[in-house]
Order: sequence, then C-alpha cells, then structure tokens
Amino acid sequence: FFRLASGSIWDGCWAWDSYQDRHGYAVLSQRGVYKGAHRIAYVLAFGPIAADLEVDHLCRRRACVNPLHMEAVTKAENGRRGFSVPAINARKTECKHGHPFDEANTRINPDGGRVCRDCVREVGRRYRIRRAERADR
Repeated sequence: FFRLASGSIWDGCWAWDSYQDRHGYAVLSQRGVYKGAHRIAYVLAFGPIAADLEVDHLCRRRACVNPLHMEAVTKAENGRRGFSVPAINARKTECKHGHPFDEANTRINPDGGRVCRDCVREVGRRYRIRRAERADR
C-alpha cells in the first residue's frame, strides 16, 4: 500500500500508493468506514489520539503514512503550522513597510488581525496634510 520514496523531498516518507481523498490524504477502509491512513498508522505506532488533538504531518506531505513524520497537536497548532493566509500572516514579524510587530507597535483587532500602529499614525498624518491643503484653497 505504500512505497518508501527517496531521492527527493520525500526522503524517509512512506508514500501512500492507494486511495487518497480529494485533499491528497491517504485513506483506507476499516470495516466499511473510510479513515485517514495516517491516523491509523499513528495509532498503531503510538496509541490512541486524544479527542482534542489532530495528527500533523511534520514532513508536510499528506500522503505520507510514516508515523515518525507525525505529531498529535491541537487544531490551533496544526493551523499555525500550515500554509493558509492566516497562518502565513501570523508568522510575520513586521508589517509590509518594515515596522516591527511587537507589543508596543501592534494593535490586535477584535477579529484577531494585527494592525501596525506606526502605519496607522502615518496614514492619519497624510490625511491631515491633505485636509489642510484642501482648506487652504
């Protein structure tokens, strides 16, 4: 059901050669119920997965079933490690203008987004200049 992939970024991965779901995860049928093969491999190697945890592929390959390439983590941690836009943005240490995202220079919005205080001040400064120029006409 799997082959040892080598000579690529798959070194050490056990690449699943059988059925994969539409997201690329290895899947197998256990008593007529489809389950993630990576989860079954993890349970066989390390025991049950706590109800509040997910299995994260440390190798970033969804079709890998090598239990040594997996770790049981919370959904939040799994999301932070991913490549979604929010995960990528959360790893950024500075805004697009180079100001640091540190405690003094960062405001957290109610939706969890970060705002650079230096950039907000600069936008306000430019607005006040434009407004004063219009008033002088």
